[in-house]
Amino acid sequence: MTILSDKSIPLSQREAKIRELLRRNFDLETIGRFVLSKYWRTASADQQSEYMGLFSEYVLKTYARRLGAYGNEQFSITSSKPLGSRDAIVLTQITQQAAGQPITAGWRVRDTQSSYKIIDVMVEGVSMAAAQRSEFESIVQKQGMTGLIEILRAKVSAFPARPS
Repeated sequence: MTILSDKSIPLSQREAKIRELLRRNFDLETIGRFVLSKYWRTASADQQSEYMGLFSEYVLKTYARRLGAYGNEQFSITSSKPLGSRDAIVLTQITQQAAGQPITAGWRVRDTQSSYKIIDVMVEGVSMAAAQRSEFESIVQKQGMTGLIEILRAKVSAFPARPS
């Protein structure tokens, strides 16, 4: 929240800092494999490698842009509870300074032996990983892995530069 609320830092630099924070705290390998579902096993090693690079970049850019626009919101942890032996859900509430209802977000974290990593984000009860999985499965069914990789490549390269 400190990074997000520091308006003396240009938006592009805030997004870059958020991206690095996300890179260190998201388990992009676990998320990427979950999202690709059964298609991970049938993809070639080259496809898996290219997909994972593009998927990671897509997630980092997407979340950095979304979070980079935040600034004056209040972020508070409301509760947490274990989910199985390795996971936990951390519930948060984001209160907007402008009028509007608070946003409830859940962060599914996994104990990776060395640290806890985020493996899913739920906004108002909707799993972002599950939603992405549904979208990607549909693409692979219609266009194959090559089609998904091309779409991800286009999405990653289409992120316009943000003004400072």
